[in-house]
Amino acid sequence: MTTVREFVSNLNEDDCIVILADQEEFEKKGFIGDSDLRRQTAMLMKELDTKDNVALWMRELVNEIYRKFAYKYFDIFSIAIGEDL
Repeated sequence: MTTVREFVSNLNEDDCIVILADQEEFEKKGFIGDSDLRRQTAMLMKELDTKDNVALWMRELVNEIYRKFAYKYFDIFSIAIGEDL
Protein backbone atom coordinates (compact mmCIF):
# COMPACT_ATOMS: atom_id res chain seq x y z
CA MET A 1 0.00 0.00 0.00
CA THR A 2 1.33 3.43 -0.90
CA THR A 3 1.78 6.11 1.71
CA VAL A 4 -0.96 8.22 0.13
CA ARG A 5 -3.33 5.24 0.17
CA GLU A 6 -2.48 4.52 3.81
CA PHE A 7 -3.02 8.18 4.69
CA VAL A 8 -6.45 8.23 3.03
CA SER A 9 -7.45 4.91 4.58
CA ASN A 10 -7.17 6.63 7.96
CA LEU A 11 -9.57 9.42 6.99
CA ASN A 12 -13.23 8.94 7.81
CA GLU A 13 -15.89 9.27 5.13
CA ASP A 14 -17.10 12.67 6.33
CA ASP A 15 -13.57 14.10 6.15
CA CYS A 16 -13.21 12.72 2.63
CA ILE A 17 -16.46 14.34 1.52
CA VAL A 18 -15.35 17.73 2.89
CA ILE A 19 -11.99 17.40 1.11
CA LEU A 20 -13.74 16.62 -2.18
CA ALA A 21 -15.99 19.67 -1.72
CA ASP A 22 -12.88 21.79 -1.07
CA GLN A 23 -11.37 20.47 -4.30
CA GLU A 24 -14.48 21.48 -6.24
CA GLU A 25 -14.18 24.99 -4.80
CA PHE A 26 -10.46 25.07 -5.65
CA GLU A 27 -11.20 24.10 -9.26
CA LYS A 28 -13.91 26.75 -9.60
CA LYS A 29 -12.00 29.63 -8.01
CA GLY A 30 -8.45 28.67 -8.96
CA PHE A 31 -7.28 29.15 -5.39
CA ILE A 32 -8.16 27.91 -1.91
CA GLY A 33 -7.34 29.35 1.46
CA ASP A 34 -7.46 27.58 4.78
CA SER A 35 -9.38 24.36 4.23
CA ASP A 36 -9.45 20.69 5.14
CA LEU A 37 -7.95 19.93 1.73
CA ARG A 38 -4.96 22.16 2.41
CA ARG A 39 -4.55 21.04 6.04
CA GLN A 40 -4.72 17.33 5.23
CA THR A 41 -2.35 17.82 2.29
CA ALA A 42 0.12 19.60 4.57
CA MET A 43 -0.07 16.66 6.99
CA LEU A 44 0.51 14.21 4.14
CA MET A 45 3.47 16.20 2.83
CA LYS A 46 4.97 16.26 6.32
CA GLU A 47 4.56 12.49 6.54
CA LEU A 48 6.24 12.14 3.13
CA ASP A 49 8.92 14.66 4.11
CA THR A 50 8.48 16.55 0.85
CA LYS A 51 8.46 20.23 -0.05
CA ASP A 52 7.02 19.68 -3.55
CA ASN A 53 4.21 21.77 -4.99
CA VAL A 54 1.21 21.66 -2.64
CA ALA A 55 -1.27 21.67 -5.57
CA LEU A 56 0.32 18.48 -6.89
CA TRP A 57 -0.17 16.73 -3.56
CA MET A 58 -3.70 18.08 -3.17
CA ARG A 59 -4.49 16.38 -6.49
CA GLU A 60 -2.87 13.13 -5.33
CA LEU A 61 -4.90 13.21 -2.12
CA VAL A 62 -8.15 13.87 -3.98
CA ASN A 63 -7.44 11.13 -6.54
CA GLU A 64 -6.87 8.63 -3.75
CA ILE A 65 -10.12 9.64 -2.04
CA TYR A 66 -11.98 9.09 -5.31
CA ARG A 67 -10.30 5.67 -5.56
CA LYS A 68 -11.40 4.85 -2.00
CA PHE A 69 -15.03 5.65 -2.83
CA ALA A 70 -14.87 3.83 -6.16
CA TYR A 71 -13.67 0.62 -4.51
CA LYS A 72 -16.35 0.92 -1.85
CA TYR A 73 -19.13 1.30 -4.40
CA PHE A 74 -17.72 -1.34 -6.75
CA ASP A 75 -17.94 -3.78 -3.84
CA ILE A 76 -21.55 -2.78 -3.12
CA PHE A 77 -22.45 -3.04 -6.81
CA SER A 78 -20.85 -6.45 -7.22
CA ILE A 79 -22.74 -7.78 -4.19
CA ALA A 80 -26.01 -6.42 -5.63
CA ILE A 81 -25.54 -8.17 -8.99
CA GLY A 82 -23.83 -11.22 -7.54
CA GLU A 83 -20.54 -10.94 -9.43
CA ASP A 84 -16.95 -10.34 -8.48
CA LEU A 85 -15.55 -7.20 -10.07
